[in-house]
Amino acid sequence: MKLSLHLASLVFAGLVQGLRLLKEALREWVPRQEPVLIPIPISAERRTRQSDRRHPVRGD
Repeated sequence: MKLSLHLASLVFAGLVQGLRLLKEALREWVPRQEPVLIPIPISAERRTRQSDRRHPVRGD
């Protein structure tokens, strides 16, 4: 019983290691897509209004 459990554990560990290696190989094979940054225009009026705003409860 102990031998079969040990053997099963070794087989499982080998499978897990193989999957990790496959995952790493696929990461290198697939080209990485860089995130696209899209500028969002913010009007000057909106920015000044936000700086004057205070928290209603705290009164900061």
